[in-house]
Amino acid sequence: MLADLASLDHTVANNLWRVRHEMSEEDLRWLDFTCAGVELEPGGGDRAVTVETRAAYVRLFCTYLLKQRFQTNLQAFVTGFFEVVPARLLHGVHEDGVLRLLAGKAEVSDAQVGELEQLVVPTGLIPTKLRDHPRVREAAAWFFQAVRAANGEFRSRLLEFWLGVGRLPLAGVATLRPRPRLQVMVQPDGVRGVKRIGSWPPDRLPEGHTCGNELWLALPESYAQLHDKLQLAVENFEAGFALR
Repeated sequence: MLADLASLDHTVANNLWRVRHEMSEEDLRWLDFTCAGVELEPGGGDRAVTVETRAAYVRLFCTYLLKQRFQTNLQAFVTGFFEVVPARLLHGVHEDGVLRLLAGKAEVSDAQVGELEQLVVPTGLIPTKLRDHPRVREAAAWFFQAVRAANGEFRSRLLEFWLGVGRLPLAGVATLRPRPRLQVMVQPDGVRGVKRIGSWPPDRLPEGHTCGNELWLALPESYAQLHDKLQLAVENFEAGFALR
């Protein structure tokens, strides 16, 4: 739902992502189950958001915005859409089929992969202060090597995993907003320059965060390890971006 909301209001979606993944119990205590004074569930004004309930809070918040607050706009779109495409033609067609019918099936070319790499490396690498470290650059190089080695279907799924859409804009990769970023999960180390973040061992699967067009990557020990983990994450991301 956050990916859907991001297409309408990126700022709100990004804030909700922080609620779901980053905020501490201390930060959450200021929130309750309301949105702009509207209760998200009966008695929501008296229910505090906690670490245990924040997933439900984010789900209800997204549901309210997508299905209720924007209902008038969505209904106008649906009415206009079915004036162009009769509903009977879509009977029994899965949502993925409708998407491909509308957007087409565009292959991600080698040239587009190269443009994406130029956009991300080095200015889109995170942490910013460590983006020139050889280990970080090596991880980024292995990542794009794996993308080049993949077929068109995998590349499209990778874009969905990373950016929330399966094709690049016709106006060019540089028009992507927010700008795609690749975060190698490292932190400064006085001896070696960088070290892994403790919660991100090398066997942890990559995570796509489509609200901010970010892909989080554990510092790999080898190209083969990165390739296998990326493939597993992308091919199974319907089960959750945080699949481990």
